[in-house]
Parts: sequence; structure tokens; C-alpha cells
Amino acid sequence: MSDPDRPLDNPDQAASTADPAAVAEDATNADLKLVETIYGAIQQPGRFEELLRRWDRARGSKTGPPDGSDSRPDSGPDSGPNSGPDIVDTHFTMALDLATERTALGDRAFDTVLEAQRIPSCVIDMDRRLIAGHEDAMLLLSGTPPIMPGQTLPDGPFTGAISRILRNSKDSQAQAEALTVGDNGYLLSGTALDGHVLISVQRTGWKDSMGEMLTSLYSLSPAELKIARKLVDGLNPKEIAESGFRSIETVRSHIKALLQKTGTQRQLDLVRLILTLGEGIPTGPDPALNENADFTRHVHRQSDGRRLHYLRYGQSGGIPVFYITTSSAPEETAAFRAAMERRGLDVIAPSRPGFGGSDPVRTKSWVDDCIRDYTALSRALDLDRPVLAGNREGGVLAAAMAETLPAARAVILCNTGAPMSSFDDFPDNARRSFEAALKAPRALTFGYRVAKQLFRSGPWGEKRICQFFVEGCKLDETAILRGDVYEALRRNMYFCFEDCAQIVRDIALWVTDWSARLPAKTPAHFVHAARHPFLAQATIDALVAQRENVTSTSIDNAAQLLLYTHPHALADEISRVCGRNRAPD
Repeated sequence: MSDPDRPLDNPDQAASTADPAAVAEDATNADLKLVETIYGAIQQPGRFEELLRRWDRARGSKTGPPDGSDSRPDSGPDSGPNSGPDIVDTHFTMALDLATERTALGDRAFDTVLEAQRIPSCVIDMDRRLIAGHEDAMLLLSGTPPIMPGQTLPDGPFTGAISRILRNSKDSQAQAEALTVGDNGYLLSGTALDGHVLISVQRTGWKDSMGEMLTSLYSLSPAELKIARKLVDGLNPKEIAESGFRSIETVRSHIKALLQKTGTQRQLDLVRLILTLGEGIPTGPDPALNENADFTRHVHRQSDGRRLHYLRYGQSGGIPVFYITTSSAPEETAAFRAAMERRGLDVIAPSRPGFGGSDPVRTKSWVDDCIRDYTALSRALDLDRPVLAGNREGGVLAAAMAETLPAARAVILCNTGAPMSSFDDFPDNARRSFEAALKAPRALTFGYRVAKQLFRSGPWGEKRICQFFVEGCKLDETAILRGDVYEALRRNMYFCFEDCAQIVRDIALWVTDWSARLPAKTPAHFVHAARHPFLAQATIDALVAQRENVTSTSIDNAAQLLLYTHPHALADEISRVCGRNRAPD
């Protein structure tokens, strides 16, 4: 007779020998607990990790639930209509709608309005209660942590302007107010929405890059450019006339010409356009981050009118490197940029469509559209045999881009790894994400949405999500104790969280077999961290053995945070592949 208190050697045996009714009841309870946690996490993002553990429990994953008990078997046909994967997936979908819209399920019009806004915005009612909004807007208007739907905007530096917008919105369709807070100016605008008001907030202030872009894109005259600058600085037509122009009629004539050339309808729209061109869309609570850094910002207009923002840094006139990122901001770190310059590399780094001020793609074929946009930019800049480089999932896009740019010198894939065949040996966090990206993308999108809320809740939330990202890798856990590495990771988390659904699409691209996208003739070189926690060097070695044009280099003492702990590594390898000797550090 067996000892009932002795644990079984095989956990699956417990499920097979247990009473079927008890197993079904346990499975139903796991589903119910998961559903409760799903909705609870919307209001309490600190339950993010509890959500993941209960998800594993309900899905029968190998990771145990909080109490350490065995995981449940997959739901079978007798699970009943109100339990099992189908109903749980439905709850994930409903919760994602709630979390994304930050409002009731019936208020989908507000979600549509917010999706159309390219600057931080939120919807409030006439009593200043928040209905829905972007986190960036709520951070600016309410402080940290941002308020939740149903809560009232607290008093603060924007209170007066918001009150004026609410009063004016009762009688007109649109009003705007500008004010100065400390040394930084902000443009607040309000648009009436059937008993509610859309509030948009954007940093003001002229920068030299704005003049360059306006002149290049719209052929403005010196006088028009001068007036555009004064409008951005917050002056009205009368004040502009008094500052040196002959008459207010002359000022109005120039403003009319500005509206016609830029295709805008109102002064407010004109100022918004200029601010967007000059700064891009803020990716975090500090839109001025890296404002004086060693790179220049540019805007390329696609043939369909969409904008693709890109950065340029490194050595002007050097070997062109078209650098594609997905999970990090295109400027990376100052040390990374300095390494590129020392190696004589001229880096062109686009902000991917839908991020950092670039307009989103217009079809569902996002990979093909990205490649089309990047190829058009490369050709517009007349790049001579560029190196196509990408980090993580960006390496897949760099490889695909080689098909449209067959004259490229090489494709460099940094910490991209070889195509994956199994996730069984991956750390739990990576395994869970990769499996869900293929099997339950809506659920994973919701998970990232909750993580985003936790991350945006303040310094503690930022730290916890950064720790979660590197959990299980001692090398990276130690690395983020360095202030510069932690700050780089934190900043790039803001960039990633601009679009949680796109994170899931990126992962789905990464985990499918993308080997067909590798170029047949163009040299392809993997730069890989030797101690990466889930992408094994052995899979890359196997690919190298099969393809004559594929090579690799393993970077010692590096893991997921390779670009931050070894900022020179990618520049070194690009230089070597291009036949240049390394410059001394």
C-alpha cells in the first residue's frame, strides 16, 4: 500500500490517478481564480506576476501555481461550457478591451478617438473625471502614479487651463490654451466630445531642427519661418506684429500661407505639426530625454505621405549602417554611439512605424510594410552598399531587407539567435511569452498591458518590470545594478510599451521559422552573447554549418543586455566584417 503523504515521482501520475470529478473541480477553480486575477490586474497592476502564475496553473504549464501544487491537465471535451481555454480566452479579450480603452465596454468611440491621436491625450467628463487616456498624458496631468478611470484629475499646474477648456467646450467645438510650467512650456488643447472633452498635451518651445525640417518639407520663406517660430513660442498674431512685423494683416497673411503650405486648417493644428516634426512623440514622462545627445533627428516622407522618423549618428561619410531595432530606442546609449563613430560607421536608425513619431503602417502585413518603408528610406538617402544590422527581432527584419537591397555589404544579427524549434528548456518567463505569442496572442497582449501599467506606476514599478525582464539570468541581474545599464533598460522599456500588441507580433515573428528570410548570397553574421539565457549558441553553429554565407561570433560574459554591457561589440564586429581593423578603445 502506498503512503498517501508521499509525493509521487511523476507529477503527471497525480492527474491520471486522481478522481475525475476532483480534477474537473480543481481545473474549474483554477479558471475562476485566473478570471478574478485578470480583472483585478486592470485596477491593480501590481498583481502582474500573480496573473502569470495563475495563467500557468490554468493552462497546465510546467510552472507551478503560487501554492506549489501540481499543474492541471488540459481541459477536455467534458470540461463544460463555462470553463477551459475558450472561456478564459474570452475573458482575456474582454479585459484587454477594458484595459486598452480604460473605460466601459460601451464607450468604444473614445478608444477610436484616442487611437487617432499622435500626441498624449485623454478623455474627461465635465467634472474632470478621467474616462480613458494615454499614460503619457495622465502622467503629465495627474503626476505619478497616474490616476485611473473614474478618478478626478487632481489640482496642479494645469488646473486653470483645463478649467478654461471645459468652460469653452460647452459652447464651441474646439479651444486651446498654452501655459508655461517652470522652464518648460506645454500646449493644451480641448475638443468637445458629446458631453466629454478630449484633452491633448504637448511640450512647446522652438528648436533649430524644426526650422530645418519645415524648410525642407514645405519650402517656407524666411518670414514664414520666423512667424512659425513665434507661434510655437506661444505668441498670438497681435503679439507677433508688435514684436517687429509691420502690421497684424501682414502676420495673418503669412499665417494663411503657412496653413496652405502645411495642409493644416487651424493655428493649433499648425503648432501641433511643428512640434511633432521637431521632437517626435514622447516615449515616456521625460520627452526631452537625450535632447542634446550626439545624434540628429530627421523625417522622411513616404510616397503615401506617412512620416518615418530616423536618427543619424556615428562618423559622417563612413560606412553606412542601417540599424533596425524593435525592443530598444534607435539611439541606444551614448557609449554605443561613440563606439560606432570610433569604428568609422555612419548609422541611420529609423524609429519603426508607429513608434517615436513615425506614422503606423496601413495594412496588416506589417513586416512587408516595414521592409518597404526602410528600403525607401535607404534609397532616398542614396546609401552606398549599406550594412543591414538589427538587434533581437530587428535582426530578422535586417535579414529580410537584404532581399530588397541585394547590394548590401552584409547582414548583422545581434542577439537574434537562430530560428527556434522548441521552448521547453527556456526560462519560465521567456517560455511563457513565446508559447503565448503563437497560441494566445490576445492573452499575452493583455499581460503586457498590465506590465505596462505597473511599469508606468512609478519608480518601484519600473524597477520590478526591469528585474522581471532579466530574472533567471545572474549575469544580467548583476548588470542592472549598474546605474547606466539600468537606465538604458528602463528607457527602452518606455519605448517598447508604446504598443503592447506590437510586442506580441514581434515575438511571434521571432519564434517562427524565419530562416527563409536569410539572404542566399549576402554575407550574414551573427553577433551573439555566449551566456544568453535562452538562445543557445549551438543552434547558430548548426546554421553556420549549413550555410556558406553565414558566420558568427560569440561574445564572452554577455547575455540579453549585450548592447549595454558591451556597447562596442556590435561596432567591432561590423568593422571586422567590412574588412577594417578595430580602432583602439
